[in-house]
Amino acid sequence: MTPPHSVPRSSTTAKKANPGPLGLFAFGLTTLMLMYIEAEWAAPGFAEVVACTALFFGGVVQLLAGMWEMHRGSTFAATAFSSYGAFWMGFAALRVLKLVGFTWGADAAGYAQAEALYLGTWGMLSVLFFALTFAKCVALRATFALLVATFFLLAGGQFDHGARMVGGYVGLACAACAVYTGFGEMVLETYDVRLPGL
Repeated sequence: MTPPHSVPRSSTTAKKANPGPLGLFAFGLTTLMLMYIEAEWAAPGFAEVVACTALFFGGVVQLLAGMWEMHRGSTFAATAFSSYGAFWMGFAALRVLKLVGFTWGADAAGYAQAEALYLGTWGMLSVLFFALTFAKCVALRATFALLVATFFLLAGGQFDHGARMVGGYVGLACAACAVYTGFGEMVLETYDVRLPGL
């Protein structure tokens, strides 16, 4: 019997959207666009497009996805998305400074060293994230494994052309894994079908 003046509780609760696919698409597509340059599929002038994408889609949108994951109580996704959102915003700032001629020293070698340290440091953080993915799906584990390799190859690629090109191709594979993971999560929610590796 319902007590007087009480409001019956709804038998259903409002469903919260999953921000994971949005964050994965933001990361994957921005990475893909940068790798067009690193793998030499696009001219260096494409960097301006990458900087804009890195700032807004890879940066702001991924940071928002991280905050929404925080609200859902997912510490790993919240930390990863927010961190890489900040990475992309910082990367965009670095590229804009490079475009206007800032060199971090007496010549262009100063910029190369700065970018190598930047990428290498993010590679080390990615190793820590990768160590936590063994409790996650195979596709996400592959994304982080390839990301670690991409960061270190591109860091070395500031001084070695071959390492940069290899890093570009590894980065393309990383981007593909991220997009696949995000798409797979949407397929699961939409059709209740789990894709291989998820």
